[in-house]
Amino acid sequence: MLNKLSTFWYTKMEGPYAHYLAHFLGGFTLSTIVGHFYSLLAGLICGIIAAILKEIVDKLSGKGSPEVKAAVITSLGALLSYIILGGVL
Repeated sequence: MLNKLSTFWYTKMEGPYAHYLAHFLGGFTLSTIVGHFYSLLAGLICGIIAAILKEIVDKLSGKGSPEVKAAVITSLGALLSYIILGGVL
């Protein structure tokens, strides 16, 4: 069982999905920190703006691959932080 789990992790999560997990956690973390010290809405907006700016920087610098999907996943991380901290529920 453990072998199957480790195989799944290294073939699926470490490969194509690790990039998106980093985006999600980055949006979540940024939104949580800003939301804690300023306001929940400011944290959400900051997370969304950071997601968009990161993809713009990737496009302009040529060092990354800009993807709308990555920006959406980063924004979803920020949205989850907003929900957990009490913005919606």
